[in-house]
Amino acid sequence: MADRRSEDRAGADDRSWMDRCADDELGGRGHHRGRGPKDWSRDDQRLYEEVCERLLHDRLIDARGIEVEVEDGVVTLRGEARGASDPALALRLVHETPGVKGVEIDLKVNPNSPRFLTPAKAEDDDGRTDKSPMGYPILPT
Repeated sequence: MADRRSEDRAGADDRSWMDRCADDELGGRGHHRGRGPKDWSRDDQRLYEEVCERLLHDRLIDARGIEVEVEDGVVTLRGEARGASDPALALRLVHETPGVKGVEIDLKVNPNSPRFLTPAKAEDDDGRTDKSPMGYPILPT
């Protein structure tokens, strides 16, 4: 008697789901991510919070000099960027935020802005800080 499972699988696609998804994308039948219900949109306050969270949590961008405004789903970024790649990265992060209808950027690159200066380290009472051989401060016990 033949194995019924092998008969049922005859002609079945044995590729992984990732391979099938990749073939669908190449064939113009892309995924449905980012396609919400009809007439769906996010409240401006919620968009503001989401954009700020994305800027806050991204490891590559220093967002301390960026001001975020949202009006009718259009996000405006103004202020100063620390690095030359920060405006492009901020633009990508905002574009990837669900519900954003458009982005306007007015960021000037200024790595020497006081906004990006780190506060001075506290020194010991005698005016010096003990450091390890690697240069890290040694905290008192």
